[in-house]
Amino acid sequence: TFTDASGLVDNVYEATSSGMAVKVSVQGYKDVITFLVGFDNNDKIVGFKVTSINDTPGIGMKVGDPEFANAIIGKTVSDQLDTIAGATISSSAALRGIDAAIAVYQSLK
Repeated sequence: TFTDASGLVDNVYEATSSGMAVKVSVQGYKDVITFLVGFDNNDKIVGFKVTSINDTPGIGMKVGDPEFANAIIGKTVSDQLDTIAGATISSSAALRGIDAAIAVYQSLK
């Protein structure tokens, strides 16, 4: 169990010699969104998986769509990440959570 200064990071999991995964919970438009962000040891985001989302169908739920994950996976911790048009509140919240995960990753690396 891990708590960061932002209060968004719930847990950090270390994959020995491979990187880490960070579990994050953020308030979306309608409800809390929980997800995991995976990092390799080369500052690259290698995974993004929403584990819990209950948002506006067709809009806020897009954070859980593969297209959102595919836009994040492969980026480095210093790359700019974009929100989803039409789902700005939920995707902005997810990006805040990813930023918190990146900060934790960098502090523990």
